[in-house]
Amino acid sequence: MKKKFTQIGVTALRGPDGSFLPAVPLYVESDRLEDLRTPGAPAAGLDDITEIFSAKFKQYIDGKRAAAV
Repeated sequence: MKKKFTQIGVTALRGPDGSFLPAVPLYVESDRLEDLRTPGAPAAGLDDITEIFSAKFKQYIDGKRAAAV
């Protein structure tokens, strides 16, 4: 079965000089998006989005540390 994804946002890292690097779209599986629309279930969907953002933030911090060396 082929998974369907829906774009939920865009993020961009910053280079060592503070300029933005190319933007990267953020996606979530469409069936998980339905969970976000279900009353009483928004926290479950936020976990997915938080995972995406934290991974991107870690990538940014790691890159910044590597550039400082």
